[in-house]
Amino acid sequence: MQEIINSLLTYAEKLNLGVIYTTALTKKTQSFADTQSQSIVINSNWYRPSQLPFIIAHEISHLLQCSSGDAQLSATTLLNERYEKEANHQAIHLLVPFYVIDKEKEQVNVYEFMKLFDLPTYLEDICHTELHQYIN
Repeated sequence: MQEIINSLLTYAEKLNLGVIYTTALTKKTQSFADTQSQSIVINSNWYRPSQLPFIIAHEISHLLQCSSGDAQLSATTLLNERYEKEANHQAIHLLVPFYVIDKEKEQVNVYEFMKLFDLPTYLEDICHTELHQYIN
Protein backbone atom coordinates (compact mmCIF):
# COMPACT_ATOMS: atom_id res chain seq x y z
CA MET A 1 0.00 0.00 0.00
CA GLN A 2 2.85 2.40 0.80
CA GLU A 3 4.17 1.98 -2.75
CA ILE A 4 0.84 3.15 -4.15
CA ILE A 5 0.77 6.10 -1.74
CA ASN A 6 4.31 7.09 -2.75
CA SER A 7 3.44 6.83 -6.45
CA LEU A 8 0.38 9.05 -6.03
CA LEU A 9 2.32 11.65 -4.02
CA THR A 10 5.03 11.66 -6.69
CA TYR A 11 2.35 12.10 -9.36
CA ALA A 12 0.98 15.12 -7.47
CA GLU A 13 4.45 16.64 -7.26
CA LYS A 14 5.00 16.09 -11.00
CA LEU A 15 1.80 18.08 -11.55
CA ASN A 16 3.40 20.88 -9.48
CA LEU A 17 0.86 20.44 -6.72
CA GLY A 18 1.92 21.17 -3.18
CA VAL A 19 1.80 18.10 -0.95
CA ILE A 20 1.73 17.98 2.82
CA TYR A 21 1.65 14.40 4.08
CA THR A 22 1.43 14.67 7.83
CA THR A 23 1.09 12.60 10.99
CA ALA A 24 0.29 15.73 13.02
CA LEU A 25 -3.48 15.39 12.63
CA THR A 26 -5.91 13.28 14.64
CA LYS A 27 -7.22 10.00 13.20
CA LYS A 28 -10.57 11.57 12.25
CA THR A 29 -9.26 14.81 10.73
CA GLN A 30 -10.06 14.74 7.03
CA SER A 31 -7.57 15.45 4.28
CA PHE A 32 -8.34 18.34 1.95
CA ALA A 33 -7.37 20.23 -1.18
CA ASP A 34 -6.77 23.97 -1.31
CA THR A 35 -7.29 25.30 -4.83
CA GLN A 36 -5.77 28.71 -4.07
CA SER A 37 -2.39 27.25 -3.16
CA GLN A 38 -2.83 24.22 -5.46
CA SER A 39 -1.97 21.99 -2.51
CA ILE A 40 -3.27 18.90 -0.82
CA VAL A 41 -2.98 18.11 2.87
CA ILE A 42 -3.12 14.39 3.56
CA ASN A 43 -3.66 13.02 7.04
CA SER A 44 -1.41 9.95 7.13
CA ASN A 45 -2.89 9.18 10.57
CA TRP A 46 -6.33 8.49 9.04
CA TYR A 47 -8.20 5.85 11.04
CA ARG A 48 -8.77 3.73 7.90
CA PRO A 49 -5.27 3.58 6.41
CA SER A 50 -6.27 1.44 3.43
CA GLN A 51 -8.35 4.43 2.22
CA LEU A 52 -5.29 6.66 1.93
CA PRO A 53 -4.60 5.94 -1.76
CA PHE A 54 -8.20 6.81 -2.62
CA ILE A 55 -8.08 9.94 -0.45
CA ILE A 56 -4.87 11.13 -2.10
CA ALA A 57 -6.23 10.43 -5.59
CA HIS A 58 -9.50 12.17 -4.67
CA GLU A 59 -7.78 15.33 -3.45
CA ILE A 60 -5.49 15.42 -6.51
CA SER A 61 -8.61 15.11 -8.65
CA HIS A 62 -10.19 18.12 -6.98
CA LEU A 63 -7.21 20.25 -7.94
CA LEU A 64 -7.31 18.98 -11.50
CA GLN A 65 -10.99 19.89 -11.92
CA CYS A 66 -11.46 23.02 -9.79
CA SER A 67 -10.21 26.57 -10.20
CA SER A 68 -8.69 28.76 -7.50
CA GLY A 69 -12.05 30.52 -7.23
CA ASP A 70 -13.50 27.35 -5.74
CA ALA A 71 -11.48 27.97 -2.55
CA GLN A 72 -10.70 25.26 -0.04
CA LEU A 73 -12.32 21.90 -0.69
CA SER A 74 -13.07 19.55 2.15
CA ALA A 75 -15.91 17.47 3.55
CA THR A 76 -17.02 20.42 5.67
CA THR A 77 -17.32 22.73 2.65
CA LEU A 78 -20.69 22.87 0.97
CA LEU A 79 -19.63 21.62 -2.41
CA ASN A 80 -21.47 21.08 -5.59
CA GLU A 81 -22.27 17.34 -5.69
CA ARG A 82 -20.86 17.26 -9.20
CA TYR A 83 -17.36 18.12 -7.89
CA GLU A 84 -17.44 15.20 -5.47
CA LYS A 85 -18.74 12.77 -8.06
CA GLU A 86 -16.10 13.85 -10.58
CA ALA A 87 -13.34 13.64 -7.97
CA ASN A 88 -14.50 10.15 -6.97
CA HIS A 89 -14.59 9.03 -10.59
CA GLN A 90 -11.13 10.44 -11.36
CA ALA A 91 -9.70 8.99 -8.14
CA ILE A 92 -10.90 5.52 -9.05
CA HIS A 93 -9.51 6.02 -12.55
CA LEU A 94 -6.11 6.79 -10.99
CA LEU A 95 -6.23 3.70 -8.74
CA VAL A 96 -7.23 1.09 -11.32
CA PRO A 97 -3.74 0.64 -12.85
CA PHE A 98 -2.30 -0.14 -9.42
CA TYR A 99 -4.86 -2.91 -8.94
CA VAL A 100 -4.73 -4.55 -12.39
CA ILE A 101 -0.96 -4.47 -12.93
CA ASP A 102 -0.31 -8.12 -12.02
CA LYS A 103 -3.70 -9.52 -12.96
CA GLU A 104 -5.07 -11.38 -15.92
CA LYS A 105 -8.36 -10.03 -17.26
CA GLU A 106 -10.29 -12.91 -15.62
CA GLN A 107 -8.79 -12.10 -12.21
CA VAL A 108 -10.11 -8.54 -12.08
CA ASN A 109 -12.87 -8.30 -9.49
CA VAL A 110 -14.70 -5.12 -8.52
CA TYR A 111 -15.30 -6.29 -4.94
CA GLU A 112 -11.65 -7.16 -4.43
CA PHE A 113 -10.70 -3.72 -5.82
CA MET A 114 -13.14 -2.02 -3.45
CA LYS A 115 -11.92 -4.04 -0.49
CA LEU A 116 -8.27 -3.29 -1.27
CA PHE A 117 -8.90 0.46 -1.03
CA ASP A 118 -11.71 0.22 1.56
CA LEU A 119 -14.13 2.01 -0.75
CA PRO A 120 -17.76 2.68 0.21
CA THR A 121 -20.44 0.67 -1.59
CA TYR A 122 -21.95 3.77 -3.23
CA LEU A 123 -18.86 3.82 -5.49
CA GLU A 124 -19.48 0.31 -6.83
CA ASP A 125 -20.92 1.45 -10.17
CA ILE A 126 -18.00 3.79 -10.83
CA CYS A 127 -15.53 1.06 -9.87
CA HIS A 128 -17.22 -1.41 -12.19
CA THR A 129 -17.21 1.08 -15.09
CA GLU A 130 -13.56 2.07 -14.63
CA LEU A 131 -12.33 -1.51 -14.28
CA HIS A 132 -14.32 -2.60 -17.31
CA GLN A 133 -13.00 0.27 -19.43
CA TYR A 134 -9.43 -0.36 -18.37
CA ILE A 135 -9.35 -4.08 -19.17
CA ASN A 136 -11.29 -3.85 -22.45
